[in-house]
Amino acid sequence: MENLVINNTPNTPQVYFNAKNGELSIMGNSTSENPLEYFNPIMKWIEEYAKHPVSATKVKIFMVYFNTVSYKCLLGFFKKLQTISEKGNKVKVFWHYDKEDEDLLETGQDYEDIIIDVPFEFIPETEELQLSSIKEDQWYHLQKKHKRKENRTKIVLVILLITSLSVIGYFIGKLIKHYMSR
Repeated sequence: MENLVINNTPNTPQVYFNAKNGELSIMGNSTSENPLEYFNPIMKWIEEYAKHPVSATKVKIFMVYFNTVSYKCLLGFFKKLQTISEKGNKVKVFWHYDKEDEDLLETGQDYEDIIIDVPFEFIPETEELQLSSIKEDQWYHLQKKHKRKENRTKIVLVILLITSLSVIGYFIGKLIKHYMSR
């Protein structure tokens, strides 16, 4: 059986599946307009692999961002892994995630709850480690994500400032009113 290698693009993840040693990895973004088309060769490959898997399959998932349809495609992929496990072969998923991104951790935990026969190990990554694993064409999405975090922080700070100024203004008004009434 041939290995499966798919290079990443800004909207699709990098895929490297090694049939001989059972190491499978999917890394990057999955925001394609048509993820079903993208995942089609992945699903065909895993179906073929499931017929004669190695004794221990290790799956590394390191998604930066993915859309709802990609979520469903990954679920289908994990269900194929479950069939491999049900046949008595060892399968383990190593779910890498940004340690500051609780949503990605929770998504991995959701998959683990659904795919009960396959153990998941959750591996928090530092930003430096993540960036070293990500190719240049994925920088755009990472920068966008960090920009959103910065913008949320700025909004919170502006709200706190406005609230503080309102409270200060309220008390200054009370003080002025108090001194004027004397």
